[in-house]
Amino acid sequence: MKPLLPVIGLMSGTSIDAVDAALIMTNGETFTRTGITASLPWPDDLRARIFDIVDHPSRLDDSDLIKAIDIDIADHHGLAVAAIYDQMNISAALIGFHGQTVYHKPEHGYSVQLGSGARLAQHAGCPVIYQFRQNDLHYGGQGAPIAPVFHAAILQEAQIKPPAAIINIGGIANITATANNRLISMDTGPGNAMMDRMMQKRQNQPFDTNGQLAASGVSDNAYIEAVLSHDWFNQPPPKSLDRLTTEQMLISGRLGTWLNAMPLAHAMASLAEITARSIQLACQHLPEMPETVILAGGGARNSHLVSRIRHHMNSTTDHAIAVNIMDDHHMDGDFIEAELMAYLAARHHNKLPITFPDTTGIDQPRGGGIRCDPM
Repeated sequence: MKPLLPVIGLMSGTSIDAVDAALIMTNGETFTRTGITASLPWPDDLRARIFDIVDHPSRLDDSDLIKAIDIDIADHHGLAVAAIYDQMNISAALIGFHGQTVYHKPEHGYSVQLGSGARLAQHAGCPVIYQFRQNDLHYGGQGAPIAPVFHAAILQEAQIKPPAAIINIGGIANITATANNRLISMDTGPGNAMMDRMMQKRQNQPFDTNGQLAASGVSDNAYIEAVLSHDWFNQPPPKSLDRLTTEQMLISGRLGTWLNAMPLAHAMASLAEITARSIQLACQHLPEMPETVILAGGGARNSHLVSRIRHHMNSTTDHAIAVNIMDDHHMDGDFIEAELMAYLAARHHNKLPITFPDTTGIDQPRGGGIRCDPM
């Protein structure tokens, strides 16, 4: 087996709240956590510029604008790397750099993650592996989710037997399931993105702490059913979403008027319910329902959302489904995606596949990523 290397992983999700960084020892097959992590919130002005591109994809045609923001995004990630370096007593062998997704249209073979790998390699003095989704898209895959191969390693490390699932609730939620000797994955639907955006716009708060506001509200079942009637929820895996499409599901046309007319607590309750129910709907597409579900990502910190997921996961089965969070298994769920990027960088380095037919719909298991060496 290949030796374990010290690899830094960097992740900023669709909520665009912070760059998370983690150092793990890995060869892309096994891994050991070091406990060295950092989280660096985005500066308000840069975050606003990123959201402007998310909301107006035509900005991607402005090459000068994109070149400038590629540099600024890489520089901010460079600060996160520096925060990891400050805690290390060894040098990193590699950096796995996701970049910032601003546009994802797999049906057109197109996904955009901003951030200059060359600039980051220059900052870090270390090879950077980035653009992990492009090869999958080139060969007909969805380009997402890219977490399943690492999620499978986590389940194996935790000795959790199939059927089991890890659900990461970031801006968009995704599931990795082990069932019938298969590794299956898909995006499940909205995660935290719209809930966070509602709190930011209507209450000037970054998010609904522990889902307290949502817990005080009453969900609007008619609105929820209207959203969940969207064809996408009935599509079998593999499937993926981008943030813009997800928001259109929730606020396009009359749905936006409907949601915005609700008292904020009721709106938050309704959005949480959609996230919980869409996860349960996704599980119905699996060969068998998981017996153990582990929640990760920011949504796992929302106790109201976790309780609603538990409720819906156990509402249509004749046996109890254990729904836990990563912390229950002595793992820090806040840095799973940063660790993922380190793991994928090591897989690239060791020429191992990162996406598979049952996870993205690609034609066969294939590698991914582009390497940038420091000048």
